[in-house]
Amino acid sequence: MNAKDKELLYQLYLASLDSQDDSVAEIELPENELYLEEELSFGAYSDERLETEGSIVLIESAGHDICCLITARNEPQGFLAYKLSAFTGLSGALDLVFETRLSRYLLESDNHFILYSSELENSIYLESLTKSELAVLLDALSSIQDKKQTWKPDPHSPEYLFWLKEHEITLELRSRNFEEPLWIPQYLGKTWQELSASLPLAAADRGTDAIFGVIGKQHDENVYYAREYTLHRNECHDLLLIPDEDYIARKAEIRCGELVVFRGILPEKLVLASFLPFKARLAQEILKVSLILLKD
Repeated sequence: MNAKDKELLYQLYLASLDSQDDSVAEIELPENELYLEEELSFGAYSDERLETEGSIVLIESAGHDICCLITARNEPQGFLAYKLSAFTGLSGALDLVFETRLSRYLLESDNHFILYSSELENSIYLESLTKSELAVLLDALSSIQDKKQTWKPDPHSPEYLFWLKEHEITLELRSRNFEEPLWIPQYLGKTWQELSASLPLAAADRGTDAIFGVIGKQHDENVYYAREYTLHRNECHDLLLIPDEDYIARKAEIRCGELVVFRGILPEKLVLASFLPFKARLAQEILKVSLILLKD
């Protein structure tokens, strides 16, 4: 598919998100089949069904209908699910395309979240993969993880814009998982050294306290103090965001620059990044973290 066709497909995707947008019918795409480099096919019928894992369901969240694949139980919270899309022509390096008896799906390997049992009970069941089909898919999924550190996307391409929008749609679902690092796309495929090198002031490690209005003097290079939160680099070099005590258990947004990376009830701590090689306040300058409370 050429660039023009992908742009048309992306516009069709945007129109599909708005049920009141009549422009869907006005967009025409070429009739030729889409070429996909990697695709799995699960076309043959089998009676080897799964009760929950392997189910493809449709749920409603934040005003959007979200198609997802249930891959595992996540007790006691519920189930682990991956976002699916029918817009396979917009697949990127981190996506996996597979085909079932009924449809063709794009599975977004870094767009996963927890579904509560009550949400699954109220979902619309579409179809299921068999145990063997799910095993093949999960094996292919694990091999994609190695691409995350080397993928350098074009921020203006339809695939990248689609990727951003899909994660925006699942933001509140993804914000339920407090154990994994938050999804911060503008830093994907870049090393911390590359990021710090782009900030001369930060690289020189001068003036960051004044820039970010730090309260009090910084004594520990592994800690950055802000009014609403503290950034702490632990012994494993994970960068943790620890909300002020008055903010815990309240609804809030966390932003990195202009991008919202968390929206939900604040836990006692969140992981922003792993393997941080330098001081916490330099991470603050790179990530540009901010936290605001939301009305319930």
